[in-house]
Parts: sequence; C-alpha cells; structure tokens
Amino acid sequence: MTRIKGAERSILSFYLKLAPNQRMPNVFMLFSLWQGEPKALLFPPGLSISMPISAMFPCLEKLSIKFLTKMLIHGTPCYRVMSGFSEAMKCAFEMLSRADVRPDFHTFPSVLKACYTLLDGERLHCWVLKLGFEWDVFVAASLLHMYYRFGFAGRAYTILKDIPFRDTGCWNSMISGFLQNGDAKEALSILDDMILEGICLDSVTAATILSICAQLNDIIRGMLVHLYVIKHGLEFNLFVSNALINMYAKFQELKCAQSVFNLMHVRDTVSCNSIITAYEQNDHPHIAIKYFLQMQSNKIKPDPLTLVSLSSCAAQTSDLSCSNLFMDS
Repeated sequence: MTRIKGAERSILSFYLKLAPNQRMPNVFMLFSLWQGEPKALLFPPGLSISMPISAMFPCLEKLSIKFLTKMLIHGTPCYRVMSGFSEAMKCAFEMLSRADVRPDFHTFPSVLKACYTLLDGERLHCWVLKLGFEWDVFVAASLLHMYYRFGFAGRAYTILKDIPFRDTGCWNSMISGFLQNGDAKEALSILDDMILEGICLDSVTAATILSICAQLNDIIRGMLVHLYVIKHGLEFNLFVSNALINMYAKFQELKCAQSVFNLMHVRDTVSCNSIITAYEQNDHPHIAIKYFLQMQSNKIKPDPLTLVSLSSCAAQTSDLSCSNLFMDS
C-alpha cells in the first residue's frame, strides 16, 4: 500500500474540507497551492484571508510530481463538470510547459478525453510523440478515441497500425470509431484484421459487430458471430444477448430472438424492450403485450421506449383496453 507523504496528506485534508461547504477547488487552486501563492486565491471572492500557503503547508515544496499529476490531471472528470473543458486543457498545457513537471503515461488518457477541439488533440499528440508514449497501449487507445470523436477515423487507423502490441481494447475502439462515423463496412474490415492477428473477440466486440450486421443486412455474418459467441461462452452476457435479439428482430427471425431471450439468466429494461419491439414491429402486437405483462410481473421498470412500443401495439389491435396498461406503468 502506497504511503501518503505529509504534504500530500495536507492537500487531501484541505480538499476534503472544501467539498462539504461546496467550495470544490479547481485546477488553478491546486496550482496556487503548489506554487505557494497567497491563500486568498484558494477561496471564493469575499473571504479575506492573508495567511500564506507556506505557513499552512510547510512541506509543500516537496510535493511529489506523481501526486501533482494525480490531483491536476486525474481530476479531469471533476473539473470538466465544475469548470469546463477549457480549464482542463489550460491545466494540461501549463503542466507541459514547466521544466520541473512532466506527465507520464497515466496523464494523457485523462487529458485527451477533455479535448474540446481537434487542435488541442493534435497538440497533445505532438507531446505524446515527443515524450515517447505513442506505443503505450492506453495512450494510443485514447488517441484513437480522440481522433474518431472528431471524425478522423482514417488517422486513428494509422495510429492503430503503428502500435506494436494491440490488445482487444484498441481494436474495439477502432471498430466503434468507424461505426460512429457511419462507415460500417470499414468496421467489419477492421474485424477481419483483428481475427487475422489472432485476437479473440470479447463481449464488447461481439455486441458491436452484431449491431453492424443488422445495419448491413448481413445475416450470414451475424449468425457466424452467434456461433462464435456460443463457442466462447459469451451467450449469457447481457449486452451480447440484447444485441442478438435486436439483430434477429431486424431479420424477422422471431423464433431465434425469442430463443435468445428465453435463455437469458439476467434481463434488464433493454432486454424486454428488444423482445417487445421485435414482435411489435413484425405485426404481433398481442405477443408484445404478453411480454410487457411479463416485464411488469418481474418488476422491471418500463422506460419511454417501452411505452412507445406499447402505444403502437394498442394502435395495431384497436383495443382501447390497452390504455389501462399505460396507467398501470
């Protein structure tokens, strides 16, 4: 277990004291702490406190770089909400401009998520190359995510090919990237490359590919993925099962969809919505209503999508008694 030094303990204590009073320190507060600025900078306007930081934290100048990285960069999700993306990026580039503080491979994945513009991402990519982190799996996967988020899936694929050790997460990021950019066929070609390298599909890969097969009307590949899922024990995974139901519903293979649903050990709202929508969209409203009643008996809460399917069932059957189901749900 890592031991917290005295200066680090003081910072954490100070951080926790601010939170209950809704005085969550932002990144500039933490920089002020580290640089020994007046304590008044740490508090909201209106508070007159002149005690210097050095008096409050006498060992502050010995604060470790590792701890600074954690507080300033790994807090990115927090101050992204509190102060916005721009402050997160200011923090990152301020840190990169200092000679005595250098980020490590834990830093860049968090910062890349805060990139609000492609220019910021490209600047960070340059720093990744300069510091030699381009071959780190986590940093590379974050670069992939950043580029396809801005619509540059081709550039992301170039990064993927340059990674010497590609794990399943990297391939999943690339497949999802092409899918989100509307290039489902290219996503399938990435899957072929992944299989040729001997990388096994996980539940995320399988669920993503099944949705792609439904989009491309490729039932043959979808059934082959189903066979792979059964062979590797993924058929009981919740996300994979939901994707299978949706795919078979798209191809009007309701018996297959129902078989997958019946074999599920755990079901959620998405599972129930999938089977209800499958029967509703294929002109079997009474069976869809039956599954909705089963959903209620299992105490699974419906969501707006459930009610949309239920209203369509009521319209198809012209049965006004279905309106009572809305009232009960």
